This record gives sequence, structure tokens and C-alpha cells, in this order.
Amino acid sequence: MVYTLGFVRLCPQIYINYKFKSVSYLPWRVFVYKIFSTFVDDVFACLIDMPLKHRVMTLRDDVVFLVVLYQTFVYRVDKSRANEYGIAYEEEKMELEGGEEKAVEEEKEEPDDNVMEGSSMRSLFGEEDFDEDDTNIVHEWASAQGVTVQYHLSAFARGFGDALWNSSEDLAELLCDSAAREEKLGITPLGLQELAVVEFGAAAALPSLVCAKMGARCVVITDQFEENAFKALNATAERAREGGRGLCKVEVRAHSWGEGVETLVEAGAGKFGLCIASDCLYFPGGHEVLLQSAAACLESGGRFLVGYSLHGNVEEAQILSFFVKAVERGWTIDKEWKIEHERQKAATWSKVQNRGDVYVKVLKRG
Repeated sequence: MVYTLGFVRLCPQIYINYKFKSVSYLPWRVFVYKIFSTFVDDVFACLIDMPLKHRVMTLRDDVVFLVVLYQTFVYRVDKSRANEYGIAYEEEKMELEGGEEKAVEEEKEEPDDNVMEGSSMRSLFGEEDFDEDDTNIVHEWASAQGVTVQYHLSAFARGFGDALWNSSEDLAELLCDSAAREEKLGITPLGLQELAVVEFGAAAALPSLVCAKMGARCVVITDQFEENAFKALNATAERAREGGRGLCKVEVRAHSWGEGVETLVEAGAGKFGLCIASDCLYFPGGHEVLLQSAAACLESGGRFLVGYSLHGNVEEAQILSFFVKAVERGWTIDKEWKIEHERQKAATWSKVQNRGDVYVKVLKRG
């Protein structure tokens, strides 16, 4: 059991590389050190008398190391991605209109009033005075309708709340616009006041914050539990409660798709009239359980608002299989539309064509 748990402890990096379809960059000196530290215990295991079982188990880190080497060969090396030491070796790059690129300069001065504009904290990696608990930094977003909300990110919660993606902003814009909200979702201003909302895979939770700001009865923000991400989410929720003057109940709950939804329904004081999933479809293995959680949470006549982009990590058909599964399970696609963007703001370095475009579909139970 001890040996098995020790092996499992070595595996998260493999999953993270698989999820992002990239590996973090390591300088050659660090790479050589890792090779030495990986194989030195094998040498001692051969030279020192010890039980055969223990000798064999010294090979577990060799197996993980070989898998990571294979991932390095098949995936791209992302220098803007922080490694396990929290260090990124290259700043994000931004594509210019002429096709040229230039590095984005790191912020040298502290933001006024402790408010930082922008969608990602990656430019702060590598700062000598960077504090891992960065949830005190406040980000501000403003809609075309003049609605402003403030939120928190955590640079160390990569993939769980370190950036603001186009889909999140577009869904938030929709929810800010009362006319568009009524047309696309059938939610009137009066109906919004009685609405309970739950967001899955919320990360920065921008759509949830807009619902709270616009006067929803209750908003429940959910995501998989990650310590740094939930520090940011709880700080965000507290700020939303203060901004809403207590008129909207804002709760944060850890939820892995497919689990029981009792705690979510309890937090919302009943089932939800609107479920939201923003940029949650990039991992096809989670499609069925996401639909399961949404179906369990949604009240009769409710809507499931789904926004997504095509990030290029899997074929488009695999992303669209989510909606095939939904129809097979009794959902219908009520509305759908596309919003074009020049680029994905949270991934300016990406070369994936049309990655910034956002596709929105509104599902309802048949």
C-alpha cells in the first residue's frame, strides 16, 4: 500500500501535461539534475542489499520519468507555462495585425487601488517578490452595458481559475443585456429576481457574478476543489456579497461532475432555473458526467447555457459529441449562435486558428 501510494503521488504531472497537451520548459541544467536524481536510487538499489520488493519499487519514478520524456516528444514545450517550481521562462506573446509577434512587457509598477486589469496572472510568474497567496489582487471587468464586477484569480491554480477566457466574457455580456437575456434565455427582469443559478467549472465565475449583480435570487459557484482556486473563489464570492448588499445569496461549493448534487440544491434552496458551463467541453471524457450534474440540478423548464471555444487539443467532432449525448438523453438545443474574436485573450501565444471564437448553445429538457 505504501509503495502504491508513493507511485500515485508521482503521477499528477503526467495528467496535467495530458490535460494541457503541453509540457513546461526546463533548462538543460535542471533536466540533467532530474535525470541524475531519478536514476541514482537505482544504482544504490543494485549495490546495497535490500528486499527484492523494495528494489523493484525504486523503478516507479523511472516509469514516470519515461512517460514524461514521451510527452515531451509528442507535446509542445510551453515556456509560458509554470513548472512545478512556479517558474515560467518566457512571457506571453501577442500576435500583431501584420502577423509579427512581440513579447508583452511585465508590469513594473503596482496597480492603482489594488486593481489589476487583464485576464491572466501568468505575466507575474518569475517575479522575485511574488507572493503565492495572490488572491488579494482584484481584477475588474466591465460589460458593454456598463455593468462592472470585480473578481479574483490565482496564478498558481493553472486550469482552475488562473485566467479569464472569451467564453466567460461573452456569457457575462449576454446576462448583462436584459433584452438579449429575454430573447435567448426567456428570462425577464422580474423573472431574474426569482432565479437560482448554478455554474459548473466556474474558474473566475464571471457569469455567476453578473447574475448576482443583476439581481438573481441565488447564485451557487462550483468547481473541482483546488486550494488556490478556492481561495480566489471565496474572495470573489465575498466581494459579490458586499456589492450586492445581501440581496443575492452567493455560495461557493466544491463539485466534481457526476457526484451527488444535494449540497448544491441545498445551497440554492431548491433546484436551479439556469445552469451555466463556460469553456468546459475541451475534455470529452467529462461530457457525460457534466450532463448528469446539470440534469440533476435543473428544475422543470430551466435552461442550460453552454459556451465553448475550439482549443485544438482534440478534434471538433469530439467537442460536439457533448451535444449528441445531450440530445440522446432528452435535451433539445433551443438556441445557438457564434461570436467571432480575433484571438483568445487568455492564450495570446496560441497558433490554433479561430481559437478565440465562442460558440453558445442553450439547452433545455425535452
